[in-house]
Amino acid sequence: MEWPLRFISRRSPPFLNGLAVTVAALAGAIAVRGLILGWPNAAGLSATYFPAYILATLYGGARWGWSALIASLVLGALTPSVLPNGVSTGAVMVMFALSGVLTVLVASALHDTLLRYEETRRTQQVTQRALDESEARLRMAQEVGGVGLWDWDLQADQVVWSVTTYRNLGLDETRPPSADAILKTAHPEDRDAVRAVLGAIREGRVDNMEHRVIRQDGSVRWLLSRGDVLRGPDGQ
Repeated sequence: MEWPLRFISRRSPPFLNGLAVTVAALAGAIAVRGLILGWPNAAGLSATYFPAYILATLYGGARWGWSALIASLVLGALTPSVLPNGVSTGAVMVMFALSGVLTVLVASALHDTLLRYEETRRTQQVTQRALDESEARLRMAQEVGGVGLWDWDLQADQVVWSVTTYRNLGLDETRPPSADAILKTAHPEDRDAVRAVLGAIREGRVDNMEHRVIRQDGSVRWLLSRGDVLRGPDGQ
């Protein structure tokens, strides 16, 4: 997707730029026909023009596709063509014009779709950058204030800890987070209280908890835990 997005003008291109691309696309189509059928027939109507319509439309929009189509029809009308008996030049021109119109319409729809895709992609990038910056500030605030964040999905029984939570509990960051790990780090005298709070969380209620933890280096630290319960649409 990157190449066509770089080729497409997000706004209507300057007239000279659109003209240059359209003329170059038509010249390429004429050159291909001339190399295959001979230069006296180079400007005649043929399928080699259709890629030129697509390129002109993708670059500058539908108006340059229509310009390329009209120019090729004029060139085709001025160029003598050898046709099978019973086939009129007018019929060939009409058939070619209809095919050209469909080509430009499809290319124009693709042009608009790619522009919308690019706009959406840029919006997502801006949003993601803002989110990354917000998360970076939050991590900095957590580290400076010693605040650890945790999340416990009771339905899936999945626990997520921030880096500061690991640090506050004195646990290695490679250790899987779990409610049992919190209980094991609790001071023996506070373990029953921690067990009671964890049980309340399983029932959908979070009580503030202040307790001691014994870190792996043997040091004792007081922690204050606060939380809230978020319920889904089904109340779970």
